[in-house]
Amino acid sequence: MKIILFFLLAIPAMAVPVERVVDFSQEPVFTQTSPLEPDDHWSLLDGKVKKSTTSRAGNTLTFQKLPCEMVYSFYPPRYKHSREEFDDFYATLQLKLEKLENVLSWGILDSGRNAVMMEYDAAGKRARLVCSFNGKKEAAKWCSGIKFNADTRLQLIRIGNQVFFSCNGKFIGAWQGVFPQYTDFGLRINGAQSPAQLTLEKLTISPMPDKAVSSEILPQPGKRSSVQIPDEFENVGGGIGNGYLWGKEDNPEISLRVDNYLDKAGAYIIKIRIMDWHDKLYKSWSLPVKLQANESRIEKIPLPHDKFGYFSLETQLQSSEDKPLEAPRIIGYGITAAEDPRKLSDKSVLGIHGNPFAKLGIKWVRFHDNGVGTYWPGIEPEKGKWQWGYLDAYVNKTNAYGMKALAVLGFTPKWASSDLSKSTYMGKGAFAPAKNMADWENYCRQTVRHLKGRVKYYEVWNEPNGNRLGPKGFFFHGNVEQYYEVLKIAYKAVKEEDPEAIVLAPSGTGHFFPFLERLLELGGGKYFDILSIHTYCTPLPPEIGYHFNAEKSYLHRLKKSRGIMKKYNCMKPVWNTEIGYHTGINTRLYGRFLTQDDIAAEALPKYWPNWKRGWSFRPLAPTRTVAFMVRFALLSMVFDVQKCFVHHKLCDVSGDAYMPAPALAWFSRLFNAATFDKTYEDKDQVQVHGFKLDNGKYCIAAWLVEDETLMMKQNRDRLISGLETAPLQGAKQKNIDIHDTDNAKPVKQYFHAVRKGAEISFDIKPDLMYDIWGNQAQSATLLILKETPVYLIYNRKPENLNLKTKYYQYPNEKSNSQGFGSLNGKIIQNPVNPPIINSQKKAVKLIYINLKNAALTDGTSFSGKNWLVLSQKKGLIFTPGPKTPEKGRIVFFLRAASKPASGFNFKYSLTGDDRDIPLSQWKRFPNKVLMKGDKWSLTCGYLITPVLNLKDIDKFTLKAQRSQSHVIKIGIMPVEN
Repeated sequence: MKIILFFLLAIPAMAVPVERVVDFSQEPVFTQTSPLEPDDHWSLLDGKVKKSTTSRAGNTLTFQKLPCEMVYSFYPPRYKHSREEFDDFYATLQLKLEKLENVLSWGILDSGRNAVMMEYDAAGKRARLVCSFNGKKEAAKWCSGIKFNADTRLQLIRIGNQVFFSCNGKFIGAWQGVFPQYTDFGLRINGAQSPAQLTLEKLTISPMPDKAVSSEILPQPGKRSSVQIPDEFENVGGGIGNGYLWGKEDNPEISLRVDNYLDKAGAYIIKIRIMDWHDKLYKSWSLPVKLQANESRIEKIPLPHDKFGYFSLETQLQSSEDKPLEAPRIIGYGITAAEDPRKLSDKSVLGIHGNPFAKLGIKWVRFHDNGVGTYWPGIEPEKGKWQWGYLDAYVNKTNAYGMKALAVLGFTPKWASSDLSKSTYMGKGAFAPAKNMADWENYCRQTVRHLKGRVKYYEVWNEPNGNRLGPKGFFFHGNVEQYYEVLKIAYKAVKEEDPEAIVLAPSGTGHFFPFLERLLELGGGKYFDILSIHTYCTPLPPEIGYHFNAEKSYLHRLKKSRGIMKKYNCMKPVWNTEIGYHTGINTRLYGRFLTQDDIAAEALPKYWPNWKRGWSFRPLAPTRTVAFMVRFALLSMVFDVQKCFVHHKLCDVSGDAYMPAPALAWFSRLFNAATFDKTYEDKDQVQVHGFKLDNGKYCIAAWLVEDETLMMKQNRDRLISGLETAPLQGAKQKNIDIHDTDNAKPVKQYFHAVRKGAEISFDIKPDLMYDIWGNQAQSATLLILKETPVYLIYNRKPENLNLKTKYYQYPNEKSNSQGFGSLNGKIIQNPVNPPIINSQKKAVKLIYINLKNAALTDGTSFSGKNWLVLSQKKGLIFTPGPKTPEKGRIVFFLRAASKPASGFNFKYSLTGDDRDIPLSQWKRFPNKVLMKGDKWSLTCGYLITPVLNLKDIDKFTLKAQRSQSHVIKIGIMPVEN
């Protein structure tokens, strides 16, 4: 995975502000406009549609069967739909009516196809609102006198919990309710004898402009490291204790910034709700706020911390009359039982990649995908020129925090590569072996010599194998014989420089058995001390694995690996140095987590239940991700795997904690130096295993394995039964091209309508019981098992437990039938003050800081269009000039590249005289995607500060955390006292 590098911004000459009025109405503002032909975004729910042979601009559609319904999927989390998610927006459908004797409806739908729509009767010159929920229909009175136009404009506006509708400029009505997680825009033609012909011209979806009052949840900053690290590398691995993770003793709170852009004071209410990890209401309260004219204030919201777990904070700004002023703001956070890594034993099982210094309570960290500065290309970018700063910072920070490091020796700088024909995210030729193996040996020796006494464990390369023996592996563009030479040279260099060091190899992934067998046949078993493997099972649990693949389960791959080692008489301990379940995928939309049925329903028919073609990329409900990751750790102990490293993120560098984090923290604490004792049950779906804890007590972990084999279509199973796949985008592998019909529909349910459950009973009551987060539960001798493990603690090992298992069936609950995820609301017959959308934005007066006057440091340059391009290690410091007002906000117009599937966040920070100044996206001017390709997008947008006393600040420092970050404009917006 690519890792975002952090920049240290050096000091140029001070830029002098020059007064100028900048008309921001001329700046680009993101608006999504779609051609309205049936494509991946439009789908037909009923009937057939075909293009007319006399179509104009390809958009004339003839509906041959009525009634007919088309849906434009704007918000769903499908892999190709990487659009902006607007909280409040207005949408306009433009169409031409050549012939319409039927009633046309247009509006919004949820995943369950509940709808709030405006019915337009062109012949009767009237319109009304209709709300459909769970088969029940509510209709408002007809609004007469609607002027008929051949060119028709239908508009809806969402503000907070209300949606307003208008037709041809006339207000029709409003609906109030809880907005769904994701929204589709539906177009219906009601049934009649004659077909309906119309031209769909344009669908425009834009954010609400000119918000008078807005709010934003601010990131939780990390603390600076206590170890001496140059500022340029301070952010390596994230801040100490960063992210929305707290212990019970921390008195956690989240900062909410509230901005009043009006020239008058106002009284407001912040509605606060805390939801548990199943999106059930936990606690709620209100916070009154009074804002002066043009005031920006940061409100501290205390978080409940009486129990461990993962929670969601929802805030919504409302008027003093309880009228929502914006959509809810939602962030996830964890209250964790994480232990200080210094108190954890080296025998601790869990390790992590990337961002290890949050409050995760994990002992081990693997230096892979943690920045190119940990590999040869970053350490020796030019022959003989060694750059140890980044690696030293990571190692020193790891050791100071009480963690243990596993360093990866690997990859090749451009100057040393034997093949420069392939570009990689680590540089051109980085995956090829060195053309001169003496250079590779020297790099290994220099690295181990430099780290001796600080690092003991080294892994040689990452995933060098392919799914079959061949000339190229996933991360190694060479064959197994070449890797054997790389491994042999590295092993010799490591052992001669540090005899106490331990070498791991070959970190095989996918179908790695042919590679491993050939490596051992060559004699490679002599050149590693620990066998490292990567047993991704996503999207299925570790007990099953991706069942349509040759490798199958975690246990199968371990048995196969050990069988190969036994064959060549070189039995070694095993570490699993990568597992994961794509925790970075956004399965939270509009605040609520998607269930597994939600995710399956959103899969395109030809990929169902995957979200994309190729290696299985089937997102999981986060509740299942929690269960699977903890079970991976537990099974590692059961299967005698000494270490298990989580590759995918547990906490974002600058904020949101992912759901598995507090669950893995409790596992790490409870099973610190525990040892596996015995298996009580592992038949069918029930798993019950016993462990000896380091405090002398005994723990039994129990859970249920869901019957996942029912989720795939049988014909699809047969087609892909022989596939050999690998967890790497772009890997060469056999693909399946399954041709579905144009009107194929997605499957609505992931599980069968009837599911299997289980319960266990035993004779001896446990002394304590804990849930997956570390909360004490009421002890019992009868347990209904779920996917998430439960822990039974005995003061001493129980004898004659007399465990009994009973299975039963229960109906699968359909998702989104009730609650927040559905359009459950009511029509407002007489709404007050319907909004008026004025697309003409007002000019904003700025004191413009002329960047051309700045003296530029090495690596920071102006492009041909006069904006600053921040390099990897350089940046910008500016100071207010003599014309700076007493008070004002600083506005930054920026752009940068990112992966479109991950969305976009501008990664910048600002300080004034070394004090942090909050930056938030300016809601008035949302981000705009300028260009995008298959795997990238270029986005511009605005960041704005709160109101500052500018005369009290001598120097501002802007820092960026992305490469190729462009500072296009900086301005000061004066605010009157």
